[in-house]
Amino acid sequence: MALRTKKPIVPIVIKGTHAFLSKGSATMSAKVHGIVKVLPPVDIDRYQPDQYETLKTDVWQSMHRELTTAG
Repeated sequence: MALRTKKPIVPIVIKGTHAFLSKGSATMSAKVHGIVKVLPPVDIDRYQPDQYETLKTDVWQSMHRELTTAG
């Protein structure tokens, strides 16, 4: 959609909430400290319409980098 509308993608990551609902668990923790971080917009003008997979990979990599850094 971003490539079609020429609007930037604004990635958002949520860190520190992995303990809220543990994998395989049906119960949720009542108290969780998480951080929501809005990453810089991805400039769509750098991509051609047929570069959907490249754009998707670039966005996911920026989110992964943020999630795997300390702090």
